Amino acid sequence: MNRLYHFPLSPYCRKVRLILAEKRIEVELVDEKYWEPSSEFLRRNPAGQVPVLKIDGLMLSDSTAICEYLEETVPEPALMPKDPIARAEVRRLNAWFDDKFHAEVTRNLVQGICGMGKTLFGWCNVIHKVNAFMGKRYHNNIYL
Repeated sequence: MNRLYHFPLSPYCRKVRLILAEKRIEVELVDEKYWEPSSEFLRRNPAGQVPVLKIDGLMLSDSTAICEYLEETVPEPALMPKDPIARAEVRRLNAWFDDKFHAEVTRNLVQGICGMGKTLFGWCNVIHKVNAFMGKRYHNNIYL
């Protein structure tokens, strides 16, 4: 079974979940507390970052690398255009999403929901609150 080690609020993980959904690739989601990395998680990715995708007997890390691997190995539906200029624009938008989404959406969402600042205790409470809210609101669609 394919397995995605992720953090639900991470835009990098969200991007990979969207690609998996578009490609109709079934995956088991495993929540990973990357700020408290276990030795098992560090064996999967020594950098201690999410997402990490276990697929095809491989352990892939870095959202861009994972998305490019999925596009190259599961060509249908094609998510990247053929034209090099259009591909460059997709890559630009992808980098913008990676850089901006966390700072302008996720951080504000987290601070607004818990109002506890950035302590690890606060983050843990936020994760539970947001997961419960998102599960009810979006009917447990894994890609959101």
